[in-house]
Amino acid sequence: MRCRNFIMVLASLFVIACSSNNAGDESKKITKAMIDISQIATALLDYATDTSAPPPSSGIYNESNTFYNSLCPKYIKKLPIKYPWGHNYLVYCGKAIDGQYGIMGSASDDFLVVSLGKDGLKDNWIYDPSNPSNGIYDDKDAINKDLAMLNGSFIRGPRSFVKN
Repeated sequence: MRCRNFIMVLASLFVIACSSNNAGDESKKITKAMIDISQIATALLDYATDTSAPPPSSGIYNESNTFYNSLCPKYIKKLPIKYPWGHNYLVYCGKAIDGQYGIMGSASDDFLVVSLGKDGLKDNWIYDPSNPSNGIYDDKDAINKDLAMLNGSFIRGPRSFVKN
């Protein structure tokens, strides 16, 4: 598990390094959201390692629900709830993933962490597991596009931030 944590930290540092060339506020917000998503995913991976599956979640969470309290403070000191544009992060675990971005057949240990972008609207995009890079988009389109991480890997995000 420590290896996964190390990889997630390296991914976060990569995101920060890539964004340092673009000083725009919106680029910084994308970077922050991607770091938050990586931190949420790391907490979910650690929890699932200990319990064999992530805690149940089917979208929005807050500090008073079971999902949040299952992770805090043991797996993450404070779980990010809102992404930089003020909308809530969405987390789907297990079968609750089915139907999100066309994903079907999710296992009990699967999880999906999502930011809907500045506009707060879900992209009309379908995940294709045979072509995972179909969720990667040009940076100029990044502001209102979703960010999505499935089981610790970004499946939706801007090209310069996502290694595929």
